[in-house]
Amino acid sequence: MEPWFDPNLFGWLPGTVLGTTFGLWGSLAGYLAPQGKGKLFILGLLYLLLGCSVTLLGAGLAAWAAGQPWTVILVMAPVGLFGLCLGIPLGLQVIWVYRMAEERSMQAKDLIGKDR
Repeated sequence: MEPWFDPNLFGWLPGTVLGTTFGLWGSLAGYLAPQGKGKLFILGLLYLLLGCSVTLLGAGLAAWAAGQPWTVILVMAPVGLFGLCLGIPLGLQVIWVYRMAEERSMQAKDLIGKDR
C-alpha cells in the first residue's frame, strides 16, 4: 500500500505544531487563569487542542486499520494520545484555577460590601 504521505518529510509536523501550541497555551493559561482573565479564550483553545488530539489519534488508528506503514501510523497516533494525556489533566487544573480566582473575587467583594 502506498503511504498517505512521506513520513521522512512531514513526520515532524504534527508533534511540533501540537507541542508548540500546547506550550503557548500553558504559558497563557498560567498567566491569565490565576487572574481570572481570558477564560473563554483559554478554554476554547484547550478544546481546540483536545479536538486536534482526538483527530490525530483517530487518523493514526485509521492508518493502522488501512494497513499503512508503521512510520505513517507513528507520526499521528502517539502525538494524539500524548495530547489527550497531557491536555485533559492540565485542562481540569486550569478550570480549577479559574474557579479559585472567581471564589477569591467573590470573597473580596463580600469584604468590601461588609465595610460600608
